[in-house]
Amino acid sequence: MGLAHWLPTLVTAVVGAGAALVGWRRGALTSGGALAALAIGLATLAFGGVAWAIVLLAVFASASILSRAGRTAKAARQLAKGARRDAVQVVANTGWGALLAVMSFWPPTPALFAAFVGTMAAVAADTWATEIGTLAGGMPRLITTGRKVPPGTSGAVSLLGTGASAFAGLTIGTVAAASVAGWPPDASIILRWAGLGLGAGVLGSLADSFLGASVQAMYYCPACDKLTEQRRHSCGSACRLVKGRPWLDNDAVNALTSVVGSIVGLLMWVWT
Repeated sequence: MGLAHWLPTLVTAVVGAGAALVGWRRGALTSGGALAALAIGLATLAFGGVAWAIVLLAVFASASILSRAGRTAKAARQLAKGARRDAVQVVANTGWGALLAVMSFWPPTPALFAAFVGTMAAVAADTWATEIGTLAGGMPRLITTGRKVPPGTSGAVSLLGTGASAFAGLTIGTVAAASVAGWPPDASIILRWAGLGLGAGVLGSLADSFLGASVQAMYYCPACDKLTEQRRHSCGSACRLVKGRPWLDNDAVNALTSVVGSIVGLLMWVWT
């Protein structure tokens, strides 16, 4: 096989490595997070192929851009949950997708790619909903009770955040259509993949909110009189558990969300 055959793979690998480096240099990723992103990207490319890697790149790129958007406003309102994603966060969000890529190698199947797109749509939707929704004015509502809660509360939903999750799912679905069929793809292909991304994105994001509101661990910092998702608050004080399961932190919820997205993506592929 000549260079022309391997060129798309080589270009995708270089772009992926460059994206991880840029994410680290610009503060979107810690050094460990950049290495984890690179490893997941290369595994996805090696076992899934170029189309899989392009979809993953779209998720990484959008997450990096949105995490930096409105950082001053988020900091002023104490909404930032840590813009620099570490290795655990990267694996929690995209590790299941990389595993699907590995599974697809024996043998390749469109159904597993649909599950992968569903995973990536759910991850992107949750990220977009969080990063954009927290900048909206007013008070969001807890998904389980409808009670108004402060912006940034786990399990809170808003009209803007839900709209952002829907647009994220549509975007990832469209990227998937272009990656498998070229650009511009046939309208029927766009509609199928965009619909799959929309469904997996919205349902995955809502599942994340439901888990966050119901069973995700929430702690109370007595020194600051504030709720937090961390066992030890940023002030350095130890916190006590007030809600949820101690083993189910935000990273575990994100991992479960990615699995929900894959299930929705797979079901929508089978039914459409």
